[in-house]
Amino acid sequence: MKLLAIKTMPLAIFQSFTNIPSESQTYAPTMLVDIEDSYGAISIVKDQSIKFVHDIDIERKRLSEEENTMRDLVSEIETSLNYYETMPSHDEKIENIVLFMDGADCDTILDKLNRHLNIQIIRPYTHEYLKSYAKEKISYDLLAYSATGAIINNDKSINLLPLQKPEVLKLKKQLVVALLCVFTIALLSVFVNLLLEVKRNSITRQEDLIRQGAAASDAQILRERARIEASKAQLTTQVDATASIVNSTVRVDWVRVLQEISAIIPENMWLTDFTWKESNDAYFSGAALDYDSVFKFRNNLTDSQYFDSVKLISIQNNEAKNLLLLRFEIQCKISREASRRQGVNQ
Repeated sequence: MKLLAIKTMPLAIFQSFTNIPSESQTYAPTMLVDIEDSYGAISIVKDQSIKFVHDIDIERKRLSEEENTMRDLVSEIETSLNYYETMPSHDEKIENIVLFMDGADCDTILDKLNRHLNIQIIRPYTHEYLKSYAKEKISYDLLAYSATGAIINNDKSINLLPLQKPEVLKLKKQLVVALLCVFTIALLSVFVNLLLEVKRNSITRQEDLIRQGAAASDAQILRERARIEASKAQLTTQVDATASIVNSTVRVDWVRVLQEISAIIPENMWLTDFTWKESNDAYFSGAALDYDSVFKFRNNLTDSQYFDSVKLISIQNNEAKNLLLLRFEIQCKISREASRRQGVNQ
């Protein structure tokens, strides 16, 4: 909350109230109700801060003459109390309410408010208490004096800025001049360093150009030699890789393998897919009319001399045209009897 948004009189009241301790020396939150000729304000303060502020459309004259205005004031105070209790920063209950208001009927209005509200409503500090407090505290805040005087004298235009002595103003001027001198010296230092850096970079670039010109031919020879060495290494790698592939190539006698598959497949089963990879893994996919055919085919593969490491991967039930079908997948490897390795020279 910015204090610039508060009217002069409520701000003066806040300054005086927070700078002068109460007679009871309690530090609980306090509600300040200010009723002026053309406006009103409700604020809640604690220590040196304003917790809540609210302008109300209640004038001093209407409050004295109209009973409805009194009920509106009571309603505004109760609403402000209820809202404060729901605020996240709310930690203590408000113990009393201070009414700032001038007029002959101020005591009558104070009594009416005390009858309608459960919290005690009091008047602000008296002249006698302010004088006794000023005597006890020699270093009394000038800001509180100016605000208190504005409240007592009903002054609408006050200056809340603390007074400054001539010595303080002179010291501030000297401090500003010293800071300007330091800033100017620092700026000149940065400028000189920048010029030196530019000159040093220029000399360095010229030296680099001279060295590059002298070593241009040597660098070109080295780059050409490096290119030839890289090409040679690449060709050697390609030759070695080709020889390794040729040496590790697996040749499978597919005629004998397919004949074996045709011989061991059961009658109530057929294959839909047969896949072989260079890793020597083979995959069978197909369908059967019963489980026995699938298990029999797996056992035949296991007993065959052309297949090793037979595994039944999956078997699922499927219906097609009211016919129960079993989809299966089997993984195995081609055995050494069905394949032979050939070297590069074979």
